[in-house]
Amino acid sequence: MKKFFFCSTILVTALFSASAVQAETGAIGGWSEEEGYWEKADAGTDFSINSTASHRGWHTYSNRGTATYKRVHGETVWTGRHYTRARFEMRFTGKIYHDSGRKFNVGNISKASSTGEVLDDALAPTGKTYYGR
Repeated sequence: MKKFFFCSTILVTALFSASAVQAETGAIGGWSEEEGYWEKADAGTDFSINSTASHRGWHTYSNRGTATYKRVHGETVWTGRHYTRARFEMRFTGKIYHDSGRKFNVGNISKASSTGEVLDDALAPTGKTYYGR
């Protein structure tokens, strides 16, 4: 029994540690369909990144035949070079399911979207968006 508990503890620790590895590096803020909007804690005091960035994240659904697809969208309005990224991440592991990659701005606006088939499951991926310089 102790061996089973020890192995289970290692497995759970490994799963939760994986999400830190998959995190978007360099992001200043973003949106998650589970947690809402977030911003880097020191974004308001760091003058190299502090400005009037405006970011929106949302998702939409569409049907293709018998399958339902969800699309996560991100849009950032900001002066200077910046990016928006939209992706689906697995809920517990953080593993990337679909990813738009970083989409850099044209003028003051950057937009990104990513599509994944809807999985009717508690472990289904969750939509997230990110923005940064």
